Amino acid sequence: MWSRKFAALLPEVDKRQLFRKYGFYSIYEFAAKLAGMGRKTVEEVLRTYSKVEDRPLLKAQIEQFGWSKVRVITPLIETVEETKLVEMVKTLPRDALAECVHELKGVKPREFETITFKVDKKTALEFRKFQQQLEKKAKVKMPLGKVLAKLLTKIEPAPKISSVLGKSKKVTRYVPVQTKREAVAKHNGKCAYP
Repeated sequence: MWSRKFAALLPEVDKRQLFRKYGFYSIYEFAAKLAGMGRKTVEEVLRTYSKVEDRPLLKAQIEQFGWSKVRVITPLIETVEETKLVEMVKTLPRDALAECVHELKGVKPREFETITFKVDKKTALEFRKFQQQLEKKAKVKMPLGKVLAKLLTKIEPAPKISSVLGKSKKVTRYVPVQTKREAVAKHNGKCAYP
């Protein structure tokens, strides 16, 4: 219990540099001497606090349930409401939290990019006809992005350069047996160069 309270005080000690007042060189030395905390642990505590700095409910959970439990849910801070995260910390054990975060993180909304381009009326008409054909087949309205994706999959990929130019033969040091025999017979097994 006291270690949770100590970890909860570390960010304030670091911010005000109170460790110098007690004769310590750094926050790491301060935490190591007073609580036996390692450097990585101190860094994790400070990192976790920096992520929940503007979330007072989650900050309170660090002191009550420990920084390691709150650290597990930090990837969800931007996507899930704070009250739901607090409820998760209160009810679930750390391993279950990690599994829950893994599942929720895996379901990311696809990121879209807006592309604007101008086409002539004939091309736009062809594109709309293609969209209507796809909608008739699927019996569902399709956005233009999906229509464009379908159109791009129908286009044949450009042939690879190596297949166009033909495969080049590998350069090897192999000398055919017949050529080797002729060279040896011609020079009586001796080197042809003077």
